[in-house]
Amino acid sequence: KNIFLKNTMVDNTLSFQTKGNASVKVYNANGQLVKSATISAQNANVNVANLRKGNYVVTAELNGETVVQKIIKQ
Repeated sequence: KNIFLKNTMVDNTLSFQTKGNASVKVYNANGQLVKSATISAQNANVNVANLRKGNYVVTAELNGETVVQKIIKQ
C-alpha cells in the first residue's frame, strides 16, 4: 500500500505512513467534514487536538488509492 493510518485510538495526532503527498479528510459521526489536510512522506501527521472526543471516519487518497478508517478521538 502507498498509504495507511498508523493509529486508530487518537489523542491529538493522526499518524500516517505514506510514500508521497496525500489528501486527508476527517468526518464526524454525522458525515460532516471537520478537518482536511495534505500530508507528505516528510510530514505525515495531522493535528486533531481541536476535535471533540468521539468517533470519526478518516479518508486519505494518494495516486488514486483511497484508505478509509474509523478512529476514536480520546
